[in-house]
Amino acid sequence: MISPTTALVGVAAVLAIAAGGFLAGTEWEQGRAAEAEAEQLQATADRLSQALQDNQTLARERARRNEERTHARDNAYQAGLADAHRAARADCARDDQSMRVLNAAIDAANAAGAAAGRMPAEVPAAADADERQ
Repeated sequence: MISPTTALVGVAAVLAIAAGGFLAGTEWEQGRAAEAEAEQLQATADRLSQALQDNQTLARERARRNEERTHARDNAYQAGLADAHRAARADCARDDQSMRVLNAAIDAANAAGAAAGRMPAEVPAAADADERQ
């Protein structure tokens, strides 16, 4: 017959092995859960990084287009000032060059999206204006 001490040691050994296996399994499961969470966080970080890059690209493109519009508007304004100083007359007549400068200014203003709305696509020539009077 087995002595009670041997039986007690045997039961204690079986319980120790079972507890060790349970703890090892719990730690392994927690490790897998932590890995899955880390993968999800990395995927989220990658998506956010891509969205940030897309937003930066879009912002650069908008800034470039805005700069082009501003440059065209400023050039048209300066050309209009130069034309006004060069061809200032009491009757305010405009020659072909003056009309081209004015129409370029209108095109630049339309491209910039003026707050008051769009200007007409073209201003009638001075000869047409004289005929209407």
